[in-house]
Amino acid sequence: MKDLKIKYIKDAMGNEEAVMIPIQEWRKIEAQLNEILHYSALKSGLKDAFTELNDLIKGKIKPENAKDFLNEC
Repeated sequence: MKDLKIKYIKDAMGNEEAVMIPIQEWRKIEAQLNEILHYSALKSGLKDAFTELNDLIKGKIKPENAKDFLNEC
């Protein structure tokens, strides 16, 4: 990506408004972004699960039975 051919779109005053990049580069960026978003969602879910487990251990919340848990999904 170091040789990325970026074209800047400017308004009549010369202010940059947008950029254009080759579609192949955009697809690479989009794939990387999707991986990051997927990783972030997994990390967030794991963090929530560990927080809930910690609350269960400390008695802050009551455990639910397996049937109720499975019916949530």
